[in-house]
Amino acid sequence: MAADKKQEKVEGSATPECPGSESSDIPLSDDAIKETLSGLSFIRPLFSEAVVGYIFWTVLHALIPALWFFPRDKYPGCEAVVAVWILTPLLCSIGPLFRFLQTKYGLFLLRLGLVCSLASFQCSDIVLRLVVLTAGNMCAVLLLCASWFSTSAYQRSVSFWGFMLGYMALLSSRIWYVSLTPAWADHTSNTVIISLGIIAIIDRLSA
Repeated sequence: MAADKKQEKVEGSATPECPGSESSDIPLSDDAIKETLSGLSFIRPLFSEAVVGYIFWTVLHALIPALWFFPRDKYPGCEAVVAVWILTPLLCSIGPLFRFLQTKYGLFLLRLGLVCSLASFQCSDIVLRLVVLTAGNMCAVLLLCASWFSTSAYQRSVSFWGFMLGYMALLSSRIWYVSLTPAWADHTSNTVIISLGIIAIIDRLSA
């Protein structure tokens, strides 16, 4: 009798299972798995777009200062590059061209032209430097129109947030380098950013 009472006392003092303890054994639904995978798949293209966005803001902010310090008395009429840059979005009114630019290969060509324009820093001729930088700004404007007005909601979203992250990264790097254009602070930073840009555009092409 004493043994039976002791056994009942031990069983009664056992800790009851928590009602929610079995929830960890319940497998995730297909919708939850898809939602998790879609969230993870957004991180990689977002990082690539942030690199492209960093280069976009760098090139966009560099044209006017480059033109300001350009020897306009020696090369008159160089201000025409601003008109070319401003009128570039009119190319988007050409339907077949704009539809091509919105494709994966069209975006790749625009990103490639944008990244390669950073190499204008290493051009010895000042006229060639201005021409390359102007071509990069044309690619930047067309890239903005083609990606932000894309028919794909995914492309619009990842491009927008990538550009915003790229802008914040540019502001942070300005503080770090104490320079208005860190990509042109020295040859090392210029080469590193160009390399990262090439990796980013190849990643976006293969996505």
